[in-house]
Amino acid sequence: MAEAIIEKVNKEQIEILDVEEFMSVSGRGVKGKIEGEEYFSGNIAFMKENNIDISSAEKQSEDLLNEGKTVLYFANEKEIIGSIAVADVIKDTSAFAIENLKKRNIKTVMITGDNEKVAKQIGETVRNR
Repeated sequence: MAEAIIEKVNKEQIEILDVEEFMSVSGRGVKGKIEGEEYFSGNIAFMKENNIDISSAEKQSEDLLNEGKTVLYFANEKEIIGSIAVADVIKDTSAFAIENLKKRNIKTVMITGDNEKVAKQIGETVRNR
């Protein structure tokens, strides 16, 4: 995947800018300065912690969360400038494995750092397979 991105950057002659004061906040996102302006990428909690107005993206984000997707936001110091949605790929064998554990009277639980709506959607998807 990274090789494809590098190839695209080279092919399109996209300028790569230096990031200063880069910081990763575990489970939340990343931030750094590009040409003196601060930029953020991360989840909704990270945006709120950094006083980023997400109101323009809230409705669409809620819809994506209800579909079991995780929304990652991109923002400058003032506002959201973009977002992407990512989803976990559930293996075809997951439901089978869980069913076999239950048949052996082994209690199964899902432990996740995802948003509660995302976790519920994933659980429903596995149960319905």
